[in-house]
Amino acid sequence: MITCLNCDGMGTLTTMVPGGLCRECGGVGLIDEQTTEATLRTQHPNGHKDFITLTLEEIKLHSQKNKDYAFGGDPLGNFNRVSSILSLYPKLAMSPKAVALVYMLKQLDAALWMLSNNYEGEVEGVKNRLQDVSVYAKLASILANRE
Repeated sequence: MITCLNCDGMGTLTTMVPGGLCRECGGVGLIDEQTTEATLRTQHPNGHKDFITLTLEEIKLHSQKNKDYAFGGDPLGNFNRVSSILSLYPKLAMSPKAVALVYMLKQLDAALWMLSNNYEGEVEGVKNRLQDVSVYAKLASILANRE
């Protein structure tokens, strides 16, 4: 289902024109998560059945956490800030990409530690840590493309 962001959800799939514009007000349409997932499954039918679901969860996780890290600024700003702080130590020069990989390693280490101790965690469990590993890997790739 597609709902209009300007009509407070009053525009529906029947009032949306191709491209997602509302026939009522011309506003941009928003596709619900189930429609998004179904569309992706149609466009990409091969692979494990849970892959798209996990990827959509990672997109949501990235957006939620990035609000805290960036709060309207550069979405990769935390990697640049930490890289700048670490550059204060001349023999420890670390690029933003390296910082992303260190953050990824931190999450992987936490997941491995939890698994080795048969412990799920109080704040973030193994699944959340592994989602973070995947998100940090994507961010490291984005940062590598900037170099």
